[in-house]
Amino acid sequence: MDIGVTNECQYLYHYTRLDTAEDFILPNQNLRFSRYQKTNDPKERKDWFFSAGSNQGRDLRKYTPEYLSKIMNPVLKGRTHVLCFSTDGNLTGDHIADLPNRGFCMARMWAQYGDDHKGVCLVYGYKQLSESIMKQLSEKTFREKRVRYLDISDKCR
Repeated sequence: MDIGVTNECQYLYHYTRLDTAEDFILPNQNLRFSRYQKTNDPKERKDWFFSAGSNQGRDLRKYTPEYLSKIMNPVLKGRTHVLCFSTDGNLTGDHIADLPNRGFCMARMWAQYGDDHKGVCLVYGYKQLSESIMKQLSEKTFREKRVRYLDISDKCR
């Protein structure tokens, strides 16, 4: 791993089982996008909320948020695929002090996605991987979005 890294967007980290890496990812350098509805993250499993609006003054009262959410969630989540990575947190360039903020040092990720600490964490250069994916997928079918989870427990006490 590079020493002196300060750019939190330089690398992407993908946790997986060792057998998955050996059998599917490493031989052909392929990553698989999984169906969104198969994610096991509680925040990602929540139903999306939809509401209707019209710029033409149409009466949309029959399209309640409950109704729209009920019909739209299975369709959109069934057609949407996702590929998840972690990134580095705030980095100072001090290799030792930065360890807790590195994308490969996340205990929860090792437990949940890294086969309970028996798997692997694959490291990718952000720019290279992003360019490779964009070459294979059009902008209409691929969107990149950074998700940040914040620990607000200290602020809410």
